Amino acid sequence: VSAKFVESFNKIAAKIEYHNLRDNSKVFAVTSIAENEGKSTVSSNLALSLARKGNRVLLMDMDGKKPAIYKLFGCSYVENAELGELFNGEISSTNYKLRQYKKTNLFLAINTHAYANSYKWIESGMSKKIVKSLKNMVDYIILDTAPISVDSSVNEIIKIADETILVVKTDTVETASINDAILTITDVSDNL
Repeated sequence: VSAKFVESFNKIAAKIEYHNLRDNSKVFAVTSIAENEGKSTVSSNLALSLARKGNRVLLMDMDGKKPAIYKLFGCSYVENAELGELFNGEISSTNYKLRQYKKTNLFLAINTHAYANSYKWIESGMSKKIVKSLKNMVDYIILDTAPISVDSSVNEIIKIADETILVVKTDTVETASINDAILTITDVSDNL
């Protein structure tokens, strides 16, 4: 990637660090309006940028229906490291293993395949409970979500986060849809 690309994420990471200092914000949800706007790319690069600065960062793929983080990091299934299995109660939190990306301060909580019942993670409160317990182990948690217009459970994930980042790709969605998404996020949590 170009130096300009990396620097743009370093600037956004600096803003995240500012929010942390100002408001003690640690959990950031990243969403978009439509699919293929780059939210997983943004989530991943923000997490990497924060980790490069020496922060302990956890990147969680909260899109249970269409996970993408595992593809970006070239991960395959590993026993006791599948986030969906933790949320479904198939493994205990004491047996769950975060994946460390190479030898960095970046840790991954990901799925390598879709989970049809992922909406239950939110409804049951399991995802909120797990994010809250992991919050004390790291400096930042980045939650990569599904697009807000595709999955209604994104609203509940946004409630878990301290702040929300809305990724918008130029010429992809109508301005009215962007405004509606901003209003929805503001109504849900007032953390945009």
